This record gives sequence, C-alpha cells and structure tokens, in this order.
Amino acid sequence: MPLKLSDNKVIGVLNIQKREINAFRENDKTLFSAVAQDIAHTIERSRRYEKAQKEAMFDDLTALYTRRYFLESCSHEYSKVERYEKNFSIIIADIDYFKYFNDTYGHAMGDEILKKLSSTLKANVRQGDVVCRYGGEEFALLLPGIDKDGATIIAEKLRSVVERELIKETRDSKVVTITAGVATYPEDGKTVEQIILSADKYLYLGKESGRNKVVNTAFGNVRKKKDEKRVRGRYKTAIKIARGTNHIQSIEIKVNDKDWKICAIRDVNEKGFSGELEFDGRIDYNYVCKVVTDAEVHNPNIFPIRIAHAEKSNRGRYNRYLIGAEITDEHDRWEEMFYLLTH
Repeated sequence: MPLKLSDNKVIGVLNIQKREINAFRENDKTLFSAVAQDIAHTIERSRRYEKAQKEAMFDDLTALYTRRYFLESCSHEYSKVERYEKNFSIIIADIDYFKYFNDTYGHAMGDEILKKLSSTLKANVRQGDVVCRYGGEEFALLLPGIDKDGATIIAEKLRSVVERELIKETRDSKVVTITAGVATYPEDGKTVEQIILSADKYLYLGKESGRNKVVNTAFGNVRKKKDEKRVRGRYKTAIKIARGTNHIQSIEIKVNDKDWKICAIRDVNEKGFSGELEFDGRIDYNYVCKVVTDAEVHNPNIFPIRIAHAEKSNRGRYNRYLIGAEITDEHDRWEEMFYLLTH
C-alpha cells in the first residue's frame, strides 16, 4: 500500500505479507489502506514539526541560531553553572554604521555583510559556543566556562578579524567593523537577564566612545577618571534613550520636508541638549525637534530648536556632526522631558 502525503506525493510503501496464496480479501485492502494513510499522515506531521523546530532554531539569512534558541541556551547554561559554581560569558556585538551601508549601497549589500560576518564569527569560536543573530545587525555569543578576561580576548580577536577581513569592495572600499560588549556571570549579574543587560550596556558605551572596540566594564577605557562624574550622567541619559527608559524612545530632528534624523544624545540641560547627528546642521538655523515616547508615538512632543554649535566629528569614517541645540520655545514641555531624561 503506498504511503501518500496530503499532496499525493508517495514517500514509501506499507508491505503486508501472508503465507497463504490469495489470502487477502477486499475488506483487507480497505483496512490496510487506512493504516497506510494514518502512517503517512503521522510522518508528515513529524516532518512539519521538525521543520518548525529547525526554523525556530536558525535564522534564515545568516544560518545562525535565533534569539529564542540563544536565550534557551543561556537558561540551560545558567542552571548548570549555578549548581557547580562556575561561570559563563556573553558577548553582544553590533555592526558599526550598518545603516550607512544599507542606505548607500542597498539592502542586498547589507545582507551580504550580515552573512559574511556570521561566517566569520562561527569560524572563530569553539564548537560548543552559541552564536546567534540577536536582531537586525546585532549578534550575541554564549561562551560556556569562559571568564571575563578570556571572553574579552575572544571578543577582541573577533573584532580584529572582522576589521581585517570584511572590507567591502565599493567605490570607497569601506571597512566593516564591530563594537562589542562583554559581560560575565556572576561578576556582571546574578541572572541571565542581568548579564545580557550588562553586555548590552557595555556595547552602547563602546558605541558612544568611538566604535570599533570591546568594552567589558561600565566606564573602563571610555574616559579618564577625572571626567568620570560628568560622564556618568551623560551616559546615564544616553542609555535611557537607547533603552526607552521612562518611555523615552528617541530624539529626532527634522532635516527637510520629509526626513527625520535620530540624534545620539551626549548631554542635556534645562535649555537644550548636545549630540551627534548624521546631518550637517547649520548654526543659528531653526529646526523642528521631537521627543518620541512609547505612549505618544502618534503624538510626539515637538519643540522648535536652534543649532547653537556644529562641527564635523573626527570619529569614524562617515559624515557625522556634533551639535549643540537650544530649545527656543515650549519650555514647559521640555522641562517634562528633561526630568524624564535625568531621573
């Protein structure tokens, strides 16, 4: 009896034998046909389940593990190290200026970069390490049994290999780089969530302090100690915006009739803010600025601002500008946002 799937594709046969000659009757055929159909349907359901499980484990574009599988692996590793008092480390890495490649050369090149970076990461870690596409251009690695120093060495090796090998053959031969944050259990947190948040925080500090680097401590190698007090407040504000803390999602500036550019905030005060922008803001020119909160996505807090200071940033390879902006009106609404950003 043929084993047929729902699309009538034959995947095998059910072979029934009796010793006697001409022993099968018509009702036997009906019975065995039903049995064969049940077997085929069971195999089909099993195949669909295996396919769904595989799709849940692997990212289609990069063939890396998915975020879901990564988090499950972290939970299993946490249970193991908690019992035996060992450690593990997590690296979260992000492609620097990935939006630039997408906007300048198209999403096809962006996808190519993601795939090549994925292959590079997999080729330079141990077989037992878990490498996943955490989201967009962000990647996460679980390193079982590796302490902070060992994980930092691995992250620096990955950063160096990527910078050396991932050069895009474009009209200006752009070098692809990554910034990485490294966190270790139990040094940087007592739960998986805390370790991931710490690694993500260190990644953001690396982004804010120049990119193409590895950061494994809150303010290590970011600024000198004499500036630390001032810097802590600045990064606290910047991290709040990046995380959406207190409902703040982004600060954006309208650069023309259609486009808004996100401003990477460096500092805020009662009268305005300073930050980094992918746009050459003109001094003494008035712009419209908005602070978008998750509760008011369709009704953002809009302010008129004046660019009081602007200069080209000497960090990185792309056109970015450091600006200082003054709120020119609606101070009462800015005061509310200022409070959320600084408390």
